[in-house]
Amino acid sequence: MQGTLTFLSLDLIGPGFIYSNADLIFTNTTITGLSNSPGGNSISIQANNITISDSIIHDNPSVQSGGIFLTQAECSFIVSNSAFYNNTNNGIIFFAQGSTSIDHCTFTRNQLYAMVYETDNGRGDATLAISSTSMSNNVFSAAAIDIGSCRDISLTAISYTANSGVLLSGGSFGTTWVAHSTITSNSGGAIVLAAQNGYFFNNTFSENSNSYGLLTFTTLAFSVQVESCNFTSNSAINAVGAAIYSEYVGDTLTILSCTFINNTSDEAGGAIYLNDAGNAVIYSSTFTNNSAPSGGAIYAWGGVLDMTIQASTFTRCSATSGDRFGGAVFTFSYLQSSTVSSPPTLQAVGEPFGHK
Repeated sequence: MQGTLTFLSLDLIGPGFIYSNADLIFTNTTITGLSNSPGGNSISIQANNITISDSIIHDNPSVQSGGIFLTQAECSFIVSNSAFYNNTNNGIIFFAQGSTSIDHCTFTRNQLYAMVYETDNGRGDATLAISSTSMSNNVFSAAAIDIGSCRDISLTAISYTANSGVLLSGGSFGTTWVAHSTITSNSGGAIVLAAQNGYFFNNTFSENSNSYGLLTFTTLAFSVQVESCNFTSNSAINAVGAAIYSEYVGDTLTILSCTFINNTSDEAGGAIYLNDAGNAVIYSSTFTNNSAPSGGAIYAWGGVLDMTIQASTFTRCSATSGDRFGGAVFTFSYLQSSTVSSPPTLQAVGEPFGHK
């Protein structure tokens, strides 16, 4: 019989470990100093379903490829109103083999492989939902959220600030949704997504430095939409596309009502870089003071099949060095068709539009 084991208003102080076939509930509990278990087991707490609320988890070391909590296959994490800080040694806090829900939590000064590693082992039935949660001053060697396999992903009202490492890496069988979130002053990028569909709404990305686009879309089966997002003062260092990098998108990348200000790349595409990106639609968006050696705002390379720019404004975007092609937009691709209409407003340094 499975049963439930509840920890209420306790201090769990390591070294030690817990292994159970029951469901575990931690309420108003402090967990600190837990070590990995003997016999080669690298997880501190293992159980079926695990629920954590109003608790503090801090200063727990966990080895890489191991972690603090693990749920069994098809079981769930439910975590709320809890704080996680100073957990170290490049491990994982939540090793999830089923659905995960995290709400109103804080993650601060952790040094980890990942905050969450999510896998349903290819079943396609797990979901990941994180809301109203802040992550600051952490170091993630893989990503804050590392996806092995998952059906749907939802990130809402996330604050991701002054971290080293990517917020989300991986993909889903269904849809990845990111909304009403703020990503600022991080190094290493924000989201690397390989999924079927992606939707990004009302997010702010500012003062981040990265080695690829803050939003990197790769090998997506269907489509991505970025709507009402603001990208300000982001930089791609020795890389392309400070705000968005898109390659091998099977259907369409759509950018609606977005703002791109003061973004820079020291290679190409100050704001956006497209590489074999399927179709691209940019509508009612504003590009101001973006710069790169070529393609001050947008650089399209490879097999971009169809690109449409409509009702958008390009102001003081600049191609800064070398041939200085495309102060606003540069294409070096097998472009089957392109449409620029309504028309866009242009004020660029270098030729506004360049093509090879």
